[in-house]
Amino acid sequence: MAEAIAKVLEKQLKPNDKPQDHDFTRDATRTVRVYLEGLNDTRAEVKEGFVNQINLCRDRVLNPGSPAQKCKLLFPACKVLSIELESRLEETGKSRDVLELGYSFDDVKPKKKTKYKKSELRLVESLDGICERILEYNIHKERQDSTRFAKGMSQTFQTLHGLVDKGVKVELGIPYELWDKPSVEVTNLKTQCETLLEDYESDIEEWYFHHQGDITLKQYLCNDRALLGKDISCLTEVLHPKDKGKKNRKGETGEKAPEELDNGRDEL
Repeated sequence: MAEAIAKVLEKQLKPNDKPQDHDFTRDATRTVRVYLEGLNDTRAEVKEGFVNQINLCRDRVLNPGSPAQKCKLLFPACKVLSIELESRLEETGKSRDVLELGYSFDDVKPKKKTKYKKSELRLVESLDGICERILEYNIHKERQDSTRFAKGMSQTFQTLHGLVDKGVKVELGIPYELWDKPSVEVTNLKTQCETLLEDYESDIEEWYFHHQGDITLKQYLCNDRALLGKDISCLTEVLHPKDKGKKNRKGETGEKAPEELDNGRDEL
């Protein structure tokens, strides 16, 4: 849906044209066709979602310097990496295992023992596949800051999946099997995460062994190193209660979680 809208807008907006000369709503509406038979309430809600998509695409052309553009992609990548790694460390930190390190050819010399919670092995296992977690994220096109990256399905796509399950024909301009695939921007975010891991591996190790518990990884890695000297206001952005989803109507398949995002197909 978002990809189709964006393509129409970019195709219509030529170098010598003025944005206000184009009817973005008309063009995008022609591209996105949704047939909702007999479900008036749901139809109105989905149409409202389409209008939001169209307005965001218009803002993309008219306001290229929006907060969303400034936060892309290093800022949210560092933020998400910090969140995911600390979350993973919290999971692995519950283990009370004790490791025996070293080896010898006889049983006289005792092996060195260390708690798994403080071991290098825990860090290695926590980092393994950490950036793959980003592929679980979607994009909430209604937001223009770094909170647009989060896990979960958007209210719009919950509605659309519910309609398909009821046998309603829904056409978005993209194959149904691609609806829930990671968008290009999410895969790019994963790549940026991997780059951060390579460039700041020693810093992450330093934080893990000597500063964990005293300072957050986001502060240590993002604020004080990777993004030092840059506008880091993106790192403090949170989803406010007023942005949380409302109770679902007939035709929807679940409740909207605070971090849900619009599973858009294109980049902002």
